[in-house]
Amino acid sequence: MNRTAKYILLLLAGLPCLAQAALGGQASALPSEGQPQGPSTTVPGASGIIQQTILTSRGVTITEYSAQGVVFAATWQGPVMPDFSQLLGNYFPQFQSMLRTPVPGSKNAPLVTRHPQVVVHAQGHMRAFTGSTYAPALVPVSFSLTSVGVTP
Repeated sequence: MNRTAKYILLLLAGLPCLAQAALGGQASALPSEGQPQGPSTTVPGASGIIQQTILTSRGVTITEYSAQGVVFAATWQGPVMPDFSQLLGNYFPQFQSMLRTPVPGSKNAPLVTRHPQVVVHAQGHMRAFTGSTYAPALVPVSFSLTSVGVTP
């Protein structure tokens, strides 16, 4: 297991629950910790795609993307990693199982986990983490993930 994956597992064990709509969950779920950063808005040039940005109490900015009321992707940036158990919701077990698989390459390489149900990209270092996640089956047809900063 690379150093980034080990660090993420340690963060997951010690983080309080940061609630926002989870990947695959209802976009209408209101955060119980953290503050929405303005109202939900429509993504320019993407009919029916809504984005909502939340600033958690730990300083992580999470932007969720939804279609027909279901969150299909999210991006984040902040001084720490987001709470993946909250962010990924029902997809968290697949993510955890992929972290247990040794990843070849540099100890400091970005973390990329690809599962048929969920894809997670994470990178950075203390006080400067970024990343994105999406559920391939939920991404609307003809929508470009890269248009909103999600790495496919």
